[in-house]
Amino acid sequence: QSVSLALNFAPVTADYQQAHLGLYQDDDNYVQMGVAYNHYDLIGNQRFTLDRESGGFPRTPAETPTTSTALNFRLDRNPTNSTVTASYLDGATWTVLGTAALTLASPRLLIWTGGAQTAYAGSGPIMSLQRLDITEGAPAPAVLSHALISPPSGATIDNNGILTWTPGA
Repeated sequence: QSVSLALNFAPVTADYQQAHLGLYQDDDNYVQMGVAYNHYDLIGNQRFTLDRESGGFPRTPAETPTTSTALNFRLDRNPTNSTVTASYLDGATWTVLGTAALTLASPRLLIWTGGAQTAYAGSGPIMSLQRLDITEGAPAPAVLSHALISPPSGATIDNNGILTWTPGA
């Protein structure tokens, strides 16, 4: 099972912004990969992070700086052992950021963005989703299914079960 997200990110240099793609069970049990920008962070303003929380105990097992504004990141979940691998696109190559083992009962997909209130005041769009792909893998698990019901413009499922959403398409 694989989920990838592509977005454009134009951080405002006066504050904090972030965007994440994750698998979510509840507020105390999730795994996510994303990008965070903190103007005040002395170790690197913008970085990819792999975050997980299990039983209410959060951790960031991996992070790496990035300066890219065209961001692509991916989560691959092994349904056999519940290991989630987080990767980012570095040029034309997918690079593994890290892995996290976390058993989630019926996880939901999450995409979230956020930032400090002052980051958005009159600054225009900071992030724009470019593409979302969901791939079940082969063979597709018998318990996994998805359908588009009243989808947004540009959302499709191909004959291989890959869900693609390109906003504005």
